[in-house]
Amino acid sequence: MRATLSAVCLLDKTGFESMIFPMSAALDAISHQALVLPPDQRMELARTLIESVEGSDCESPEEAWNDEILHRLQRYREGETQGIPAADVFRKLREIAPGE
Repeated sequence: MRATLSAVCLLDKTGFESMIFPMSAALDAISHQALVLPPDQRMELARTLIESVEGSDCESPEEAWNDEILHRLQRYREGETQGIPAADVFRKLREIAPGE
């Protein structure tokens, strides 16, 4: 029996293609079923899948974000990075996603 492959193309909000990868027919079917789940159930499924690959001893998403925030703050304080004025951030956001 030969596996059927399908291509998945993800587009970002600007319409640019961000990723293409082949999937088996079974994975394609599971993915389509998962995408119709409510957001909270998709998040739970994502956590379950990540834990199945990385193990349950990995940190929670909240802990990971806290670590990332502390790391970024340290880099900022040490002068390795610079802040971006909020006005510039919001202007860019309006360019990327007008009316949202």
